[in-house]
Amino acid sequence: MAKYLVETYYTCSFKVNHYLDDINEKELANLEKRDDGKFEVLDVKLDTRKTKSLDSNNKVTETKKLDIISNKVSQKQYQKKIILLLSKKLMKV
Repeated sequence: MAKYLVETYYTCSFKVNHYLDDINEKELANLEKRDDGKFEVLDVKLDTRKTKSLDSNNKVTETKKLDIISNKVSQKQYQKKIILLLSKKLMKV
């Protein structure tokens, strides 16, 4: 049985492309309600990580601002994995 819960928070930038036949105030006002846009994840950054003990006797909680990936190559590889996962999730929506 697990002893700790680790929550990792990310900041994600993405864009949505919509193809419109006409540009007017009504179309632009309803743009965010549409579900036919093409999603593209641009960037994912690690933000914070929270560690919580699941043991009722040990109430240790730790919050860290992350700078865990110092190597740029590793960071890019990690971002690609997260972008791929998020892209798959967004396509299902």
